[in-house]
Amino acid sequence: MALRAWLESTLGQRHPGEAFQLQTLSGDASFRQYFRVQLGKTSYIAVNAPPETEKNAEFLAVQSLFARAGLRVPEILAHNLVDGFFLQSDLGDALLLPELNKGSVNHWYNKALDSLLKLQQIPPNKAKLPCYSTEQMRQDLERFPEWFVTGLLKRQLSAAETGLFNDFCEQLIALCQAQPRVVTHYDFQSRNLMICADQELAVIDFQDAMLAPVSYDLVSLLRDCYIKWPPRQVQAWVESYTSQARNCGVIAADIDDQCFMGWFDAMGLQRHVRVIGTFARLHLRDNKPGYLKDIPLVCEYVSEVLGQHPEFAEFGAWFEQLMATAASQAWYQNEPTAND
Repeated sequence: MALRAWLESTLGQRHPGEAFQLQTLSGDASFRQYFRVQLGKTSYIAVNAPPETEKNAEFLAVQSLFARAGLRVPEILAHNLVDGFFLQSDLGDALLLPELNKGSVNHWYNKALDSLLKLQQIPPNKAKLPCYSTEQMRQDLERFPEWFVTGLLKRQLSAAETGLFNDFCEQLIALCQAQPRVVTHYDFQSRNLMICADQELAVIDFQDAMLAPVSYDLVSLLRDCYIKWPPRQVQAWVESYTSQARNCGVIAADIDDQCFMGWFDAMGLQRHVRVIGTFARLHLRDNKPGYLKDIPLVCEYVSEVLGQHPEFAEFGAWFEQLMATAASQAWYQNEPTAND
């Protein structure tokens, strides 16, 4: 195993003569593999990130950017970009998601919003990150008809349906691109936030960071694809964030709550329609069927927001037709959300 040989060489300089053990950890939606490296009472995290599929140089650059901004991120102790190997500090096993409940969520989300505002105050012109372009937004949305409608539901779009979807995309993209751009994690949600031993939050899985609309990371957190909270509570968090964002200059002082909530809803639709396609692709292309169980919640978000915006009524009616087809399939289990 090439990773083990690299670790033997790398750790030999830090711990001469000491043997180590490797424990396989669960992976994520990418092709990265994670291992805990144990040497007595000392532990590290080793990562095998195939350079042909993973953004390893970007990971290093964003780690440095976020650390300088005061965010808690894994420390990179050694790396080999040719083979895609990393040795990182061990932040533990406590992802935020399992720790969230009605009693704890305000505490943890306040900490998450503090981290988010630190991230968003990084000057965009100093970040050297790619922009989430109109073309990329459009390509991301195309995952929905390709992988979800055609791939998973086995339904071919008519010319009229294709036109309806394209019109919806253009309308949505315009609303998203009207927002100010900030440094964005691009997947700021409870599986990418960790609770450290000192009870502070750390941010992981940030290699896709880019300059994107200001509401992108907020909707990723508050309308999380893996856990749902009552809409009134979400709105209260959005309003609290909006006040703080105005105070620290992330958004202009004249952006009122209603305007920002419109941005938030539009960005949520763009993200969640894309994610439905992404989860279908992870199942069909990458043999990761575990993501199928997460599709119903994301569809629920889309249905709820479409129902609140008459300008999307025609697309909303078509979406509900698709949901009727999805609900008849064995993988679709839309159980009541425990946090409602």
